[in-house]
Amino acid sequence: MGSVYWFGDINNSVLEEVGVKALSLAKLYRLKFNVPAGFIIKADAFKQFLEETKLLPKIEKLYEEADINSAEQLNKTYEEIKRLISKATMREAMVDEILEAYESLDIDPKNLDATRLIETTEPHVALRASALFLDFDEFLSDKKTVVLYVRGKQRLFDEIKNFWADLFKPEIMMFRKSHDIGINAVGIVVQRMVDANRSGTALSTNPFNNEDEILIKAWSGFNISQSVKSDVYRVDKKSLAPKEIAVNQQPFAYVKDIESDEIIRRELSQESSKKQKISDNDIKVISLEIRKIEDHFEKPQQVFWCFEGDKLYLLETRPIQTGVKEDDEVVEIDEMMQSFGDYDKQEESEKGVESEENHNYIIKCCNKIASVLRGKYVKLFERTPTGGFEEIINELKTRVEIQFEDELRKVHSIEKKLTDNPGNVSKNDVLFVKDFTAKFLESFQD
Repeated sequence: MGSVYWFGDINNSVLEEVGVKALSLAKLYRLKFNVPAGFIIKADAFKQFLEETKLLPKIEKLYEEADINSAEQLNKTYEEIKRLISKATMREAMVDEILEAYESLDIDPKNLDATRLIETTEPHVALRASALFLDFDEFLSDKKTVVLYVRGKQRLFDEIKNFWADLFKPEIMMFRKSHDIGINAVGIVVQRMVDANRSGTALSTNPFNNEDEILIKAWSGFNISQSVKSDVYRVDKKSLAPKEIAVNQQPFAYVKDIESDEIIRRELSQESSKKQKISDNDIKVISLEIRKIEDHFEKPQQVFWCFEGDKLYLLETRPIQTGVKEDDEVVEIDEMMQSFGDYDKQEESEKGVESEENHNYIIKCCNKIASVLRGKYVKLFERTPTGGFEEIINELKTRVEIQFEDELRKVHSIEKKLTDNPGNVSKNDVLFVKDFTAKFLESFQD
């Protein structure tokens, strides 16, 4: 059984082998969008690796016995699994298959980007996680599971094993165990690295008012830091003409250093820092592609893009899930509230505060609050938030004064307490999260 799929070989039938991100990239590829050359290391390659190295029983036992109520044990479990994986040797057949795919990235005839040959057989690549479930994929995106500018056989295989080991980081293990996600849950997307001179995100529909317009955010260089302020462009979806342009000063940019092959922070001149990040023609090119993508997927999309020189690349697309039209209906906040179910005080007392049900309930509340904030406050962020509750709250605290700020701070602290030391979460904490979440969601009903 092979360990690799090229984008051209992927269809809906292999979702459970490649993951959400890989499937969306493959769809873009088949539709002739400009996607960086790449391949997928299947999700079950990890299990094959564990079976062939005789590690599967050990790691399954460590994972099953890991207690999400003990931060200390989770850390010890992660360190032990990481040690076992790093010392194990991948079988030769798997190495050869992945290496052949890696070395042929820029000359793969199946890929739209394969119009030029390169002298080196060791291209720079980026590695990204592609989870089998959308919620897990978004969670991993929040955890920045991406490695850039990987080059050479040794570095490539070191990073692959690091990827597998990092699936057992404490916060990721907590999420997986609370959602009953097994070992074979993540594929690895390996793509030719794009030297981005400008990058950003785009929403195919305005999630605030459902107007027929596209929202674009753009940065100079790579979009890898929340501290870099973006330009914001509102574009009419029919004419593709800008309706509003907000240019924000960007005093520095993250760019590739030619000598070290690493991303560095580079200060921009006063004149350059005040310039519009993308041209009017760039806006039109991006908007046209975004409109095509939404038409194909038949629902609003968030798209990640970048330019290398004057060439636009699409890096990812995912559905916008909150506050936008879906199947001709608006996703109402009260539907979210109904999906919660009831949390009974007497039932909580019988379970005990440290029960897994209570911990999962707090996580569920935080995810619901984060979902609403993504839809209602996307204009206030430096980039469109795609991550979890903690990232969004941290951004809000530094940029805007919002309703319920004190309560949100408290919910955030309870979530952190749950992660760091679950035994310190009290009955009052659980009930506070329950009551506040209901109040918060109700306040955002249209």
